[in-house]
Amino acid sequence: MNPFRPKPAVSSLPGRVCLVTGGAAGIGWALTRALAAAGAHVYVCDNSQASLDRAAADLGQLPGAPSVLFAHVDVTDRTALEQWIAKVHAEHGRIDVLVHNAAYIHWADVDEMTVEQAQLSMRTAYDALVCSVKAVLPLMRAGGGGQIVAMGSAAGRIFVKGPSAAFAAA
Repeated sequence: MNPFRPKPAVSSLPGRVCLVTGGAAGIGWALTRALAAAGAHVYVCDNSQASLDRAAADLGQLPGAPSVLFAHVDVTDRTALEQWIAKVHAEHGRIDVLVHNAAYIHWADVDEMTVEQAQLSMRTAYDALVCSVKAVLPLMRAGGGGQIVAMGSAAGRIFVKGPSAAFAAA
């Protein structure tokens, strides 16, 4: 077997335990639905109760009996994030996939944005990624491996200004 040839992801997902931060809306919700449709046990955390409620209502429209559980977690609260991860691990004895998709975007020009709003972009996108990886990595290693996916935006690779500057930096 060629170690540089990636394995097909979909065939390896049935029964896998997957975490998705920021998974109740937008790209995160699309990823959640795709993982569930592939047979994974998907655990979603999101900071927006409205998004969680909407996603839970939409869950009934997915084919089959998707295994998706929702939790209201602010990923910038390290204790809450680590407790969520530990709870999922205790329930299944493993975590196979972490998708860090959580982001905070405040659409205001930099001079109109508070320092706290800019920092929240970094705390949500970067700091929470570091904390979640530090929490799942030893669990994945003990379980024989896993996959970590860190979502980003093209805004970080192109020249941006104005309302997307803090998001691009994150």
